[in-house]
Amino acid sequence: MTTFHYQQLPSMKEVYRGALRLRRPKLTAQLPAHRSEVGGVTTPLARLQSYRALCGIPDDGMLPLLWPQVLATPLGGVLLAQPDMPLPMMGLVHVENSVSQWHPISQSAALDMQCYLAGPFPARKGVHIQITTNAFLDGECVWQSVITALARRKRPDLPDPADIVDPFDGFEDPEREKVRFFAHEGVGRDYARVSGDWNPIHLHPWLARPFGFPRAIATGMWTLATACALHQFPSEPMTLHCRFRRPVFLPAEAIVRSYQRKKATRFDVWTTDGEKPSLRVLAMQGQPAEQPPMFRT
Repeated sequence: MTTFHYQQLPSMKEVYRGALRLRRPKLTAQLPAHRSEVGGVTTPLARLQSYRALCGIPDDGMLPLLWPQVLATPLGGVLLAQPDMPLPMMGLVHVENSVSQWHPISQSAALDMQCYLAGPFPARKGVHIQITTNAFLDGECVWQSVITALARRKRPDLPDPADIVDPFDGFEDPEREKVRFFAHEGVGRDYARVSGDWNPIHLHPWLARPFGFPRAIATGMWTLATACALHQFPSEPMTLHCRFRRPVFLPAEAIVRSYQRKKATRFDVWTTDGEKPSLRVLAMQGQPAEQPPMFRT
């Protein structure tokens, strides 16, 4: 196993240089056993305030639930951009995201972060890989993100396994509330300035068209953060699961429909022109499962 140690978060320029490297996808090849880590990561408060304003998140002195993932984006990116990575980074599609928070994190905290890859795993439309990021405070894991990305395979779709229990089921009660928010044409560029995610499909229609999109699409993590902010979840232990179902083409008006079951809230994000939800989210308050340990090298 190779561990990439950084004194500070790597640059996204390094990530994008690797992402542009041409390679033939090898969908069945095991991912290299690499991990990346960096210590003492602090949050630039001006950048955080811009993120809060863009996503509608109030300032309570704690890090927003999804903010550590914004910080850690280049840490996972350098692993995906390695020369021995069998899947091209530019072809991966972000399809699911799970976030666990064991303790609220002060916005002044200095986090130690570690990231690693797993996969590939068979999926209906190709193969999945997972990018796991753990954030530690004084040696204790306080936050974790598991991103699931799809590498597509040119073959007929296979049926979903029948024995999988869908955690999004069981919310047949009438919707608790319905709220709307607007995604303007330039929100992808605004999000790129605070997150460092300059994926061209989010920036301009003419940059999105070569990738098969008629218009620019909203960054999924901005849509998720904005929808979460509307629910005003308190800064406390919780787990969040999200499935990205279809793009939000810009500009768009989004509708959030919420359903409640005890301490769990499911909410779907629709666009006014959509026949299916763009995002499906399950938020569960309370302590997540057992905290992962820190890798020691």
